[in-house]
Amino acid sequence: FTRTALTAIQMNPKVTSADRQSLYNSVIRAAQDGLMPDGREGVLVIYSEWNGSGYSDKVQFQPMVGGVIKRFGDAGILAYAESVYSKDVIRIWNDDTGQHVTHEPDVFGDRGDFIGVYAVGRTRDGRTYVQSMNVAEIDRVKAASKSKDKKTGEPKGPWKDWPDRMAQKSVLHRLGRRMPIQSNDNAAELLASTLDADRELYDFDGAPTVAATPAPTDGPRRPRALQAVSAA
Repeated sequence: FTRTALTAIQMNPKVTSADRQSLYNSVIRAAQDGLMPDGREGVLVIYSEWNGSGYSDKVQFQPMVGGVIKRFGDAGILAYAESVYSKDVIRIWNDDTGQHVTHEPDVFGDRGDFIGVYAVGRTRDGRTYVQSMNVAEIDRVKAASKSKDKKTGEPKGPWKDWPDRMAQKSVLHRLGRRMPIQSNDNAAELLASTLDADRELYDFDGAPTVAATPAPTDGPRRPRALQAVSAA
């Protein structure tokens, strides 16, 4: 782990110019989570934080696709995520054993434009769950990222370097919130910790939102909390 962390810092020396305590805390967080900061299981991310008088750069450990899938496996769930392009043949359907997907990409040809991602998880009893996200949903998550250029507002860090992997990780997050995760050890807690580890790098309250459908006026209104859930 120490060698991997040192290599990660050498490959991205800008992290040493950010707040040094945050860099130390990020490496410790990666070790506590049992994930490598190798760009596959996790990565050290620089983001700007307002300190009252100006912006300061800080470092945070952010789990990546490999780390999330690893945590799913520890909790007894086989999971994976894939990107979908306009010329791929994909079908998602439901039956008594859960949700299913067939995906036929032309891996050696022109796959067309990127149109979304999906993730699949299978529990120990064989039941499967499928979660998908289209481009608009992915863009909303990306817009909420705090890892942006302060001048242009354009994404930097993982969303700039690995946009497809970040989209896949986002759909794995949604899958994890839906699946019934049961484990006798602390694997379920570690999965939840991994899924929540990078929440601080997002500002969903300030991100653009999709307009919610107005509540009907000729019947009982939903409680405000349910309206917020529906809008999200």
